[in-house]
Amino acid sequence: FAFIAGCGLGISLVRRDGLQRWLWFFVMALTLPKFLFVYLSYYFVSTLSIINICIIIDYFGAGLGLTTYIVWLGFCTKGKHSTFTYSLGTAITAFSMVMSGWFTGFLQEYVGYRKFFLMVAISGIISFIVAYFIPITKDIGKRERLI
Repeated sequence: FAFIAGCGLGISLVRRDGLQRWLWFFVMALTLPKFLFVYLSYYFVSTLSIINICIIIDYFGAGLGLTTYIVWLGFCTKGKHSTFTYSLGTAITAFSMVMSGWFTGFLQEYVGYRKFFLMVAISGIISFIVAYFIPITKDIGKRERLI
């Protein structure tokens, strides 16, 4: 539910104001919740409600991050073969999610929870670097006003 809520809120904000205004907030919402798992791995929190809140925050941020990707993918796939290009981008996304699920299980067992979640949180820096180089105009994703 939190993932769907993040996507819904994200798309409504982008349609109202455009992607440029919300890009950095969405990147932070996607990457910073990973540090909650670092916290959980270091302090051995066993309270189920705290763990669930951390997971909800992470999924909500992932929904906002996915909104950024979907809007950007829609912007990049305009042209003669837009449906094919959009489908290819979506398939690559789904494949990368499946592949990361396979790989992370082995990595977590090899390095342990603490180092694993620390590596995941630090790798979030890549999201900030990529977002810096994305050429965004104010109009990407913004709904045109009829009046």
